[in-house]
Amino acid sequence: MKPSNWIAGLGLILALTLALVPPEIYADGLTSDTAWTGALALATIVLFATGVVPEFITSIVFFAIAMLFALAPASVIFSGFQSAGFWMVFGGLVIGAGISSTGLAERLAYHVRIRFGSSYAGIIAGIMVVAVTMAFLMPSTLGRLMILLPIVLAMADGFGYRLGSNGRAGMVLGISFGTMIPGFAIMSATVPAMVVIGAAETLYDIRPTYGTWLLLHFP
Repeated sequence: MKPSNWIAGLGLILALTLALVPPEIYADGLTSDTAWTGALALATIVLFATGVVPEFITSIVFFAIAMLFALAPASVIFSGFQSAGFWMVFGGLVIGAGISSTGLAERLAYHVRIRFGSSYAGIIAGIMVVAVTMAFLMPSTLGRLMILLPIVLAMADGFGYRLGSNGRAGMVLGISFGTMIPGFAIMSATVPAMVVIGAAETLYDIRPTYGTWLLLHFP
């Protein structure tokens, strides 16, 4: 038996114990709903971490149990679907699937090869240029990454870099670093930059403009 199966079994036993043992044994104020919620969270984390069952099954079971046992209001259980971050991730996955199924990945790979050369260094340079350009247009690091990452993965397939290859890993690292690191030099590209600017104004009465911030950090 694989170690992951042992870990999953042990985690599920602990979760079941937490759910069934009378709450008064643990601490004052721990209700039955709290114990069941903790048990469900523990079981879900263990199943996600070990991967003994497909992730989508774990997710469905989590929502089903939470609703059947009324562990929280429906608005709380499904609140994650109301966040912009979730729909950015979902939208990125849809874009990636569309690019792969329509043949656009091969076309993108072809144009990158024409403009930046067929060498691996040229491919990485093209990815970095696109990532930095997007930082000027879209003020969300997560949003940029969720849009560009599926495209880069599809391009990796177009270039012949399959899952697990070093070439594919390098392209993923290229889009990750190109999306995150240069964005700090652009005032509106990242939230941390705005936090730093706000702190500088409050603490030291320094009010940098968009141009001075870019000139100071970007080169």
